[in-house]
Amino acid sequence: MNTPHTNPSKLESVKQQLLSGRTITPWDAISEARYTRLPDAVYRLKALGWDIQTDYRTTVDPETGHKDRYAAYYLPADRLKEHQAAFSY
Repeated sequence: MNTPHTNPSKLESVKQQLLSGRTITPWDAISEARYTRLPDAVYRLKALGWDIQTDYRTTVDPETGHKDRYAAYYLPADRLKEHQAAFSY
């Protein structure tokens, strides 16, 4: 049974974004793949041996000063080439 967090096509979309060298944020996952469980995908890929790194970013509302913090995920440059070679199609 495929539930939204185990859907192979959604996980594949996250893989492709990481393999492209891009940093992926929750908003990217939602807007580009309609995937709302990015941390779950990152966890699953890490369990498969992917060396995904996390960068925490902060945005500030200029009117209120309210800060929001979110995670962004990426493959380090030295590991990106290894993953691209291993997972090339």
